Parts: sequence; structure tokens; C-alpha cells
Amino acid sequence: IGTDEALHYLRKNPGRTILPIAPTIEEYESFFAEKLLQADHVFHITSSAGTGQAWHNAAEAAHSFGNVTVFDGEQYSGGTGVLALMAAGIVETENPSPAALTAALLSGKGRIRTPFVVETTARLLAAGRIDPRIHALCQSFLLRPILVPSAGGMRMRGFVTGPRNRYIEDFIRKLLFAGVLERAELYVLTPGLPPDDAAALRAMVEKRAPGRQIRFLRMSAATSLIFGQETIEIVCIQEGGRQ
Repeated sequence: IGTDEALHYLRKNPGRTILPIAPTIEEYESFFAEKLLQADHVFHITSSAGTGQAWHNAAEAAHSFGNVTVFDGEQYSGGTGVLALMAAGIVETENPSPAALTAALLSGKGRIRTPFVVETTARLLAAGRIDPRIHALCQSFLLRPILVPSAGGMRMRGFVTGPRNRYIEDFIRKLLFAGVLERAELYVLTPGLPPDDAAALRAMVEKRAPGRQIRFLRMSAATSLIFGQETIEIVCIQEGGRQ
């Protein structure tokens, strides 16, 4: 389902635990077989292997074919999308072998930065992605964790606190001090903010990163379900990245 449908269901059923489920091995086999009718080789980029069964199921399904490569992006949502853009650009200009494309993306993914700020850890707790003690700490002190993807899933890089406008501004300020916003192009992903909140967020980012090209995009349904409806993700590529 799409992000709108997922969030609508969450709003109507706030007590329900809803989790994204990866395609099965059989579904991946069917998907790869269909795509191989259109191409000589399929290069499939998954979200981080530490976040669920997607990579494992895709890799197992690939064993049924001699011309399918499964690549662990070690990212979520926007980071996976940027890797796909990188791959498309490399293929278009260089026509590399699958091994060469793998090597290029291994280098490229190290230059992608995708920090998240999460308003509440309730969804992460329901998904089994956070220690209950950390959740209790965040609830007690109104802490909003800053998370970054890692090979093992996600790790915390700090906290912000306070009402929404203040903690978002603190999050953006931390990214500026860390050098994250010092890039030519930025992607800002959210599940879907009301127009006033979206305008305020754009103004905050543009204030801290003047002259940058900023694209506001929709976060995927799966990521929205894991991290919550108020999550904000900022994606950038360090100098030397390829798109």
C-alpha cells in the first residue's frame, strides 16, 4: 500500500501494531523472472540487511538465477533511492559489469548521509527496533532521538528535545555543525506534513543551508510505519558522490 493509505489506517487505528513485511523468497523469484524478460541482468538494491528479511530473501531468491545481483544498500527510504540514482547514472555513462557496479556503489554508499529525527520512539518499540529502556528514557524526558542507518540497522547519534518547531530547528542546526548540510543538493523526506508544517520546515532548512538545492519528497510507507508519522529524514551526498 502507499504512504497515504498506511498513515490513514494508523490514524483510524492508533492502538494497532502495523509492521512492514518483506517479500517472500517466492515473490522475489517471480519478480526477478519477470524483470529478466526485459534485461540481461538484474541488479537489485535492498534496504539495510540489518532491518529485516528483504536482503536475505532477495539473496536466497537470486540463487535460482545466474544473472541477478543483490546489493545491500545499508540505507532506508531516501538513502536507498539515492543509491538507485547513483546506479542508474553509472550504468548510463559507463555500462559497467555487475562486479564493477557493485564496487562503485560500495564506494558511493559510504558518502551518503541520511540522519532521521523521530518525534516518538513508540513505533520503533512496536517494531522491535529500540531497547525498551531507551524508549522509557525518551518518554520520561521528551527526548527525540537522531538516528542514522548502519550495517546492523540503526544507531543513535544524539537527541533533541522540546516542542516540534524547536527540536526540528535543533536537529537542522546539529546537521549544519556536523557538516551534513554543506552539500550542493539535499533531499528532505517526510511521511506527509500539513502545508503549514511543510512550509516551516522548508524555511528552516533554507535558512541553515542557503543556496542549496533542496528537494522535498515523500517517505515510503514502510519507513513511515517503522519510524512514525512525524519523522524527518535528510539525505545528502558528500563531495565525490556520483548521481
